[in-house]
Amino acid sequence: MASALKRLKSIALNFRVWRAAFSVLFQPTAQSPVDLPFVLQLARDVRVFDGENVIEHRSVLIEDGKIFQIGGPTLEVPNADVIDGQGRTLLPGLIDAHVHIPDHAEEASRQSLGLGVTTQLDMFTNGDKLKKIKSLESEDRADLEDMRTEGTGATAPGGHPTQMGGPPIPTITEPGQAQDFVDARIAEGSDYIKIIHDDGSTFASTFGTKVLPTVNNATMGALVEAKLDVSPNEVRLEVRDYGQGFPPGLLEQFRSDAGAGVGLRSMRERVSEVDGRFEIESDSSGSLVRVIVPLPQ
Repeated sequence: MASALKRLKSIALNFRVWRAAFSVLFQPTAQSPVDLPFVLQLARDVRVFDGENVIEHRSVLIEDGKIFQIGGPTLEVPNADVIDGQGRTLLPGLIDAHVHIPDHAEEASRQSLGLGVTTQLDMFTNGDKLKKIKSLESEDRADLEDMRTEGTGATAPGGHPTQMGGPPIPTITEPGQAQDFVDARIAEGSDYIKIIHDDGSTFASTFGTKVLPTVNNATMGALVEAKLDVSPNEVRLEVRDYGQGFPPGLLEQFRSDAGAGVGLRSMRERVSEVDGRFEIESDSSGSLVRVIVPLPQ
């Protein structure tokens, strides 16, 4: 049982980041805006890494930013812009799940895309920078990476990152404030919410020598509910939020795709290794992730 509980704890800790990332992991990144002309590209005779396997001497046809066909090294496609792939590797775009996008967001986004990072998740911003990130996010430009932001995170008065200076930020002190706090962040444009529960005692070089206040357990439970039940036959973990739910169609795509991968797919794969079940329920009022792991008899 100890092993099952340890695995569930790991899954729970990873849920917040991957719940945020789910909306971008299962749809194409860097999509071409609808006002751009039709683009047909052929990467010929390239080494392909699909996230698990390396496949030599493949040709990949891309139509308007989406993979349309994979063939052999001599694949011919009329009117396609041919990219010589010999000696090169084609791999899925990288996702950086914790960044702090700088003031020059557009320049930084273009630089990251050039380095193969097609999605970035910003982990604290507000004010004009938040507005800029949301503007670039809505434009969905082909020359920039896909970006999401948490806006202002949930922290206690005097908690991280208030010790770093800057303009005042909203804080939270008790469970009764949770719903208003979440509603205000969604209204500002937050794609997800980061809960800061670190008093700085572990990383003194970052936080300084002072131990900082943190969001207490009761308030964290109001922001994101988590419940663990242990019976003689199984361990059941449920994590619920009260956000906006997953975008339409993504859950169906996730449920119909039983393959391995990253994010929630990786969590589902880890649960299956111990003969468990991984379930998701979601609507416009929020999402529920349920993990059920049988115990040895």
